[in-house]
Amino acid sequence: MKKSIEGVRAWQLAAICASVLMMDHAAVAGTVLQPGPTAYPLYCQGRLHTSGTSTPFKWASKGAAAEAPGAGECAWADRGPRGSEIKSGNANVIKGSLSVCFGDFNNLKEGKYLELLVYKDSQSDDMDLQSVVGYVTPPFSVNSPLPQPPLCTQPK
Repeated sequence: MKKSIEGVRAWQLAAICASVLMMDHAAVAGTVLQPGPTAYPLYCQGRLHTSGTSTPFKWASKGAAAEAPGAGECAWADRGPRGSEIKSGNANVIKGSLSVCFGDFNNLKEGKYLELLVYKDSQSDDMDLQSVVGYVTPPFSVNSPLPQPPLCTQPK
């Protein structure tokens, strides 16, 4: 068998590389492979004002695919809100910084729509922000043809 790279045989080099990759994989497997909460698209129309990391909103009665949310409202693509998603006294809140990438998301103006990826916090029933997809326009679809990469992701 021919020698390469200063006397190290190719198979030895391959074994060394594989060992390094396995060690690296083992070091991060605990964080990378652990499943997190599944986030879903939430469509919101402006007249939303963020204070710190809280953005109060009203639920639209229908899913965004059936009818675009009204001013200050948010909706899932496929349905209206259910059960514990609806907080009494208009206390629905998106938790997380909408200004993590662009400050203008903090005070979304009426007539502007934003797509967010959120998940329901099991303790508070708030919608926790995972990432900001960006500005969107109606009509909305339950089945997006091409998923958009998020403009920014909420820091952990």
